[in-house]
Amino acid sequence: SGTPSGTPSGTPSGTETSTGTVNKNSGSSILPKFLDETLRGLGQVVFANSSASGAFVLSALCLSNPSLGSLALLGTAASTASARAVGVDKAIVESGLTGYNGALVGAIFATFLPNSGFGDPLLAAAVVSGAVASTMVYIAVGRTKIPQFTWSFNLVALTALASARPLFATASDGTVEQASEAAAAAAVSTTTMDLAMSPLAGLGQIFVMGTPLAGAAVVTAILLGGASSPAALRDAGIAAGAALAGSAVGSGVALLIGMPPVDVAAGLHGFNACLTSLAIATFFKPNIASFSLALGGAAATAVAGAGISAALGTSFGIPALTLPFCAVATTCMMCA
Repeated sequence: SGTPSGTPSGTPSGTETSTGTVNKNSGSSILPKFLDETLRGLGQVVFANSSASGAFVLSALCLSNPSLGSLALLGTAASTASARAVGVDKAIVESGLTGYNGALVGAIFATFLPNSGFGDPLLAAAVVSGAVASTMVYIAVGRTKIPQFTWSFNLVALTALASARPLFATASDGTVEQASEAAAAAAVSTTTMDLAMSPLAGLGQIFVMGTPLAGAAVVTAILLGGASSPAALRDAGIAAGAALAGSAVGSGVALLIGMPPVDVAAGLHGFNACLTSLAIATFFKPNIASFSLALGGAAATAVAGAGISAALGTSFGIPALTLPFCAVATTCMMCA
């Protein structure tokens, strides 16, 4: 996390086309190579180039929701294997950068696509197909000047969800209005403590687990990414702090612009803001300027997220996923 000391203040570190770090703070591993690459892919969802981070995330996912955890692992493995098969740069694959999009595809498909429960073969096939497709999109995006982030995941997952329209299905008659009314009614029971814990819930929502406990697991995974040295641990601490601060800003801004408190408490307005702040902490040298950019980017992401979510949810019945993060973080990186 953070940029090398030789990088000018306020500029990206030079890894703009990836969403995480390549062979940086990664440490050595005694795991079989493919397993190490796959676990790093899970860790790279939160910019942690560490198999220990990925293993911790996987354990938390499986304990909370075995189906979600197993499909996230399947997606990561499929996207990593496909990247190997088509000859993606060895250092990129080994750092887990070809796995994180597949991890998110698995988690989102497990949550939003129709299925018959744990072990559904059709859902597993959809995850493998989506993960492989995300690798192909990753390669295509890599030929542009656009930062990778999670653009590949968004393109693949939103295309698949457009056919299922899961947000429409939440209402008894298929209307978005009834789903919104139900959320508003549930907001009555939202407590001050729920809102206070929303920054942690936002971190959990990165993996579609909107609970403070899940968020604490994500913070731990980020910190584990710095276990290789004191300097790495310092950078991981900065990253974890940026993630929490970004989620808190996103939640606060969402309340200020009138978003339903129940959604804020569930972390739905924190996770994209968290990712924007975390990305800036990862790719920019830590100083007052980058700290301000991280918090400003988080606020902008919350506003953009509210608009994008409303537009996609009302018109197409699909969630915004991490589009708000990609849009704002890409703007920050390309304008720096």
